[in-house]
Amino acid sequence: KLSNPLGVAEGILLDCKHEIERRQEDLDVDVATLKLLRSDSEAFEKDMTSILDRHRLNINKEWTTRAQVVQRVLDELTLVDQLRI
Repeated sequence: KLSNPLGVAEGILLDCKHEIERRQEDLDVDVATLKLLRSDSEAFEKDMTSILDRHRLNINKEWTTRAQVVQRVLDELTLVDQLRI
C-alpha cells in the first residue's frame, strides 16, 4: 500500500464518493417522505378546519334557536303576569 499511495488515496476517495451517493439517496427518500407528510398534514388541517367551522355554525344556530324559545317563554310569562293585574 505504501508503494502506491495515490492508488490507496483514490480507493479511499471512491469509497467516500459511494458513501456520499448512498447517503444522498437516503436523504432524497427522507425529503420525499417529509413532503408527503407536510401535504397530508395540510390536507388534514383543512379538513379539521372545515369540520370545526361547520360545528361552530350548527352550535350557533342551536343557541340562537334556544334563545328565541326562551325569549318567547319569557314574553308569554310577562303577558300572563300583565293579564293577572
